[in-house]
Amino acid sequence: MGKRAADEGRTAVYPSIDFCKNPNSICDPSSPPELKWVAGMFYWLNAVQPYNSGGWNYITELKKWVDNGMKTTDKSFINGASGIVNRGCHNPPNCNTGELHAGTERAANFEKVLKAMGLI
Repeated sequence: MGKRAADEGRTAVYPSIDFCKNPNSICDPSSPPELKWVAGMFYWLNAVQPYNSGGWNYITELKKWVDNGMKTTDKSFINGASGIVNRGCHNPPNCNTGELHAGTERAANFEKVLKAMGLI
């Protein structure tokens, strides 16, 4: 996707960004703004959606939340998903990585997106 791909003759979306030497380039203000979205989507697809640990499976919990009416008052799903993104587990601080950061704001953003998509 970056400089290494370009150096190896492969198609690279960001041929001048060396992710190996500077992995923080994703958050660099001078980097293309969409890069954060690309990295976030990659993380979501590869770490969040396949999450299955401690009796909590992302897909199972999503289906359960949807089947129970997608009630935004039920924070169990969004808190679990937020924990995976924010702390690496569905039930922080139980994974010893700290408290869930900005849980109330994450839940509000989740509701806002669901409304914007016409799902609730």
